[in-house]
Amino acid sequence: MNPINIYLSLLGVILLAACSITMADTDNNKTSTASGAAPYQIITEHEQEEMEAYEISIDYPQTPNDQIDQSVIDYVNLAKDVFKKKSYEAAKDKRHSLKVDYDILHEDERLFVVKMTEVIKVGSQPEKTMTILNFDKNKGKRLDLNSIFSVDRAIYTKELTGFIEEETESPLPSSLKNAGKLSVEKESPLLSNVALKGDKVEIYFSEAQQKEYAIDKESIQINKSDIENLLRSQYAQARTSWLADQ
Repeated sequence: MNPINIYLSLLGVILLAACSITMADTDNNKTSTASGAAPYQIITEHEQEEMEAYEISIDYPQTPNDQIDQSVIDYVNLAKDVFKKKSYEAAKDKRHSLKVDYDILHEDERLFVVKMTEVIKVGSQPEKTMTILNFDKNKGKRLDLNSIFSVDRAIYTKELTGFIEEETESPLPSSLKNAGKLSVEKESPLLSNVALKGDKVEIYFSEAQQKEYAIDKESIQINKSDIENLLRSQYAQARTSWLADQ
């Protein structure tokens, strides 16, 4: 074979191999970023809807993780549906409104935690509530309490409400402490917004809950080390946040 042809053939093989390696590296980088090897690049999506009877303004995060994004969108759609139902059932002589904002509470290589704050006005006073969304980035899955805790609902309900009483110095009704025993379907309402954060678990209370149960704090923090026996091992670890935790 002509030496020039041999040289060109070898050069082509080398270039082809180099391209394959580069493409593989690019794919690996995309995969590792989506699975949590680097902080998410967050895009804020905005939805605005103005009707004669109501106004809706919603900001929510979108990430490189399609499963997380879909869960957030599902939450947004549910928030709009709940508001529209309240608006329909309320007095028709006033314009109603829903405003939703978000804060990223925590992010590390495993966890992505968002607090959605909702302000609904369908009466004389606005109603402020919140929804905590804990995500396992490896699975793209939203975590409920049964996914976070390894023990039965009755056990973690009793332990966590005990911490709430201790931290807030507010005695709670026995029905809240025993919610796990009274119903296998429903969580205690005081445990509806639990956030996984670094070396702590933070429990948030809505304005209505603070008023009803004489709680003078928006949230309390519990060291993971104090409830390590209740948590699943992958969420019991103390983790370094990539953010200044909110």
